[in-house]
Amino acid sequence: MNKKNLIKGIIKYILIFTVILVFNLIVIWLSTEEVWCFGFSYNISHGLIPYRDFNFIITPLFPFIMSIPFHIFGTNILVFHITWAIIMTITLYFIFDLLGEKGWLIFLSYFFVFPIISPNYNLFIYSILILIIWLEKNNKSDYLIGFLLALAVLTKQSVGLCLLLPSLIYYKTPKKLLKRFTSFIVPIIIFVIYLLVTGAMNDFIDLCFLGLFDFLQKNGSLNICIILTFIVLLIIISMIKKDPKNICNYYALAFLSIIIPIFDLYHFFIGINIFILVVLLNYNIKIPINLKLFVFGIITIISILYIQDRFKNKIIYPNNVNNFEYRLLGYDEIKFTDKYINFINKNKDKKIINLTSNAYYFKIITNQDINKLDLINEGNWGYNGSEKLLKEIKNNKDAIFIIDEQSINIKYNQLNKKVLKYIISNGKKIGTINYHNIKFSVYILNSRR
Repeated sequence: MNKKNLIKGIIKYILIFTVILVFNLIVIWLSTEEVWCFGFSYNISHGLIPYRDFNFIITPLFPFIMSIPFHIFGTNILVFHITWAIIMTITLYFIFDLLGEKGWLIFLSYFFVFPIISPNYNLFIYSILILIIWLEKNNKSDYLIGFLLALAVLTKQSVGLCLLLPSLIYYKTPKKLLKRFTSFIVPIIIFVIYLLVTGAMNDFIDLCFLGLFDFLQKNGSLNICIILTFIVLLIIISMIKKDPKNICNYYALAFLSIIIPIFDLYHFFIGINIFILVVLLNYNIKIPINLKLFVFGIITIISILYIQDRFKNKIIYPNNVNNFEYRLLGYDEIKFTDKYINFINKNKDKKIINLTSNAYYFKIITNQDINKLDLINEGNWGYNGSEKLLKEIKNNKDAIFIIDEQSINIKYNQLNKKVLKYIISNGKKIGTINYHNIKFSVYILNSRR
């Protein structure tokens, strides 16, 4: 590579890094999923053990990786996003090496229709798969591929196990499979030893495997994404029949498992992203336009559409919210946060349990230790999770409970509504914390209404 092309390459990836970072920090709103993912890494950086100290229903590689910079730069969401932007920029380097200029279409897919670029373990396992496909296409080391397959299992066990199938189905040479298995088993053994040493093995089995029964029952639903997934599934099967010697087609099929069981737009767009990449790899599709200018034009328009309504209201950036200073928050959210902190400060002598989907956020901004009661989503308490959670609630009858009563009527809200209804039916409402349209109710259980 000559000096001119090297400079162009550096500018290209600096630009990509900047777009990802800025989009995630100030264009899209802070979501509960983002806070949870940040919170899992926050927990680990503070010495908490996954499964034993806080509930987490997937294997823990993503939060472990994302927590590493926290030990150097502190637990701020800006550090979290910078780390993520680096990971995605590296991912795009391999995508461009595979696809050339058509890689801009994959970059656009992270933002178009439904943005999927936020830090998340689903996109992290996608990044691992991109590297595996690059290694397969370039006939690289089976030991390295086996190691990355182990990392995939340690990122999200359900999808990672599905990604093992292409190797088992496609390769018939025992020597090749043995190489992959040898490097695969080492990280898995290390993880098992970690669970045994930390005393988290039983909790891991309960949350990540037995708890799936509760999760599948409460989080699946029939919608358009199921129909679209089935159509993509048929197309990939057709591609495999036409070209059974292309292992990338098998990976595209296996990766559709990421859409199951929720079948929402977010998981759907991540699931079909590998499908789009494989189609671009398989077929010589000619693009008659300047993709770079087209993609950045579309992303600019999307960003303007996202932020135009926000600037009708007052914007505070950076804000004064601890650990979230450089994350764009709504003015009402900031004011509500101030009210919440005032409530906490006035009740320092009492135990306060927040049963809203924002519990992680409020624990992080007030530097409080996070525990299992801070995440009460369906399927996040292991087998018979509702009964375990109710038992825990009943053991804290002297506590103040903060709930969002409106969340009970939201169909796709993941909170355990059985527990929220128990609080309302068996407790006494003693106040509210509210600012404009944001409202939490405050209950105690040691008095009946």
